Amino acid sequence: SEVDPHDIIGVQPEKLALGIDPDEFLEWVGTKQELMNKFQSDNPSFSPERVEEEVDRFMMDAESVNMYIKYLKERKLNPQKFAAEALEAELSLSNPKTAATYAAWLIGGLSFGYIKSEIIEPKFASGEWQLNLPFLSKPDSAVEAVSSVSQAVDQVIQQSTDSLS
Repeated sequence: SEVDPHDIIGVQPEKLALGIDPDEFLEWVGTKQELMNKFQSDNPSFSPERVEEEVDRFMMDAESVNMYIKYLKERKLNPQKFAAEALEAELSLSNPKTAATYAAWLIGGLSFGYIKSEIIEPKFASGEWQLNLPFLSKPDSAVEAVSSVSQAVDQVIQQSTDSLS
């Protein structure tokens, strides 16, 4: 006699939604315990009771289960596609390293803008600081040069922050 796949999965037939092939579920998803282990690793903050509740709910949702099985099959048949998606995920803002890099650039850019506008420009404007460069005929042209560079930097910072928001 053939073993009922529900027994191997670890559920009563009525606990696996209609429209889910139990043999296919067992082949691609595994047992209920394996699915619970996956849910727990994906959601470490969940209590074991919450994990079991979510797994029971998932197993009663034929559409979600069948889409998950389809995803698992596709991942096995087309690993290059999923390698590209893994790289994309690594470069996404949800990745802490990528987010930290963006944050460092933003903080650095904003800090430079603040230092330039609050410290450097007022010191040049008041005459407290002066640039005497041999290629500039007048000291005022140095202030103008610094001012034009600072305006260009302001525009770049503004464009960067606009594109991120």
